[in-house]
Amino acid sequence: MPCSNSSDAWSAPPEIHRILNCVEGKVRFRLDLDPRFDYGLVRPDVVVDGRNASFRSQRDEMVLASTVRLKPPKTGHLSTDFQMSRGDREVFVLSYGEAEPREVEEYNTIEQLQETEIFWRTWVRKLRYEGRWRREVIRSALTLKMLVYAPTGAIVAAPTTSLPEVFGGDMNWDYRYSWIRDSAHSLWAFHLLGDTSEAERYLRWLIETDPALDLNLRLMYTIQGQPVAPERAVSSLEGYRGSMPVRIGNAAAQQFQMDAYGYMLDALYFSTRHGLSITRGMYYRFVKPLADFIVDHWRLPGNGIWELRGKKRHYVETKAMCYAGLERAVEIARVSKHMEDVPEWRRAMHEIRREILSKGWSGRRKAFRMHYGTDALDSASLLMPLIGFTRPRDRRIVSTVDAVMKELARNSLLYRYKPNGGSKTREGAFLVCSFWLVACLARMGRTRKALSIFKDLLGYANHVGLYSEEINPDTLEFMGNFPH
Repeated sequence: MPCSNSSDAWSAPPEIHRILNCVEGKVRFRLDLDPRFDYGLVRPDVVVDGRNASFRSQRDEMVLASTVRLKPPKTGHLSTDFQMSRGDREVFVLSYGEAEPREVEEYNTIEQLQETEIFWRTWVRKLRYEGRWRREVIRSALTLKMLVYAPTGAIVAAPTTSLPEVFGGDMNWDYRYSWIRDSAHSLWAFHLLGDTSEAERYLRWLIETDPALDLNLRLMYTIQGQPVAPERAVSSLEGYRGSMPVRIGNAAAQQFQMDAYGYMLDALYFSTRHGLSITRGMYYRFVKPLADFIVDHWRLPGNGIWELRGKKRHYVETKAMCYAGLERAVEIARVSKHMEDVPEWRRAMHEIRREILSKGWSGRRKAFRMHYGTDALDSASLLMPLIGFTRPRDRRIVSTVDAVMKELARNSLLYRYKPNGGSKTREGAFLVCSFWLVACLARMGRTRKALSIFKDLLGYANHVGLYSEEINPDTLEFMGNFPH
């Protein structure tokens, strides 16, 4: 898929280019193309004209341009055999959203390949990290960059839907949306690597997308900036390894998650640290209303970082993120010299902190709880020192880390939590939790343990260095949406 720099942004047309070069002998190939639109429900009409073909339905259209003469299909399934000899080159371009194919030469495949290579090599050279793990960091950074939707700047959680968290089960969710929380984590990474442009694009897109951002911060958006559609099942698809239903849309979009407000303020704060100027208009339109919303609503229960579908609870990670969001708002106010709201925000911070340390702490477990009224543990508590709620070597977070490792770890992998009843969970270990653990251990000074786990995690990546949302600790099979 080509991409390149334009005058003020980067562009990536919805095209797939394939180049076949025969370097020796004679080789026979078969081109097979049997597309479906609307999640497999619609077989398009196919028209072949020499070396080109078009695929159309009432709502979708796609074209194929090639250097090979195509055989007219009989049933809509395009299949053409051809032979190549030493020195031959064939080119194929599949383009979505075009009604009429152009000649393949007009797609400038070779030139676009060169521009794409220049684009990625130039971008990688700008990354600040030069340490021992540069190869792995670059692979991760490239993945994050490719999860950015070029036309808008939206960052998707994953480009897939309904890859199961439990094989054969129904925990199959649609991740093809831009979550505030997930995007904030991506912005952390971009900032640390020195790429501030994606943060600026994302924040500009979000502000332009939702004029009522201060009053009704959605948890997620489509990549075009629209509200997420109601969740529905596609009964015609059997799902990966029989895992049904395949879902389109995400009902979590309607949940109440206060931590999103904290993450939004966190993203704004980190952007100011890396050059973003908060204007008076931005402060009063977004920073102040977001912080005031936390002050007015942090006591309410919600669905939490794991978006559990059921009773709303007082999740400790959510409360900690509310604290962090207000702390970021205070710092933004200090830098931008808007100090009139700071006393109220600081009072709320102190209240949140007192409540977490009293209701969110389990004296029996010597650890932070998953939510008030339980002694269950949660790997999300590992975020507390990373967002600045506690110091990394605070005795409470040290004992929490030890408790989480004892109860939720399988070798170097961590489950999110134990399900009700304490039965052994069937879902996979949540890979990002292990990376949080590495960060916690490193900041606590337990670098040898952190390095050991980190090396194990590198070994769990697939052959091109990518990770899924979850992994089976026994078989090391990827589970959940991918890449994540």
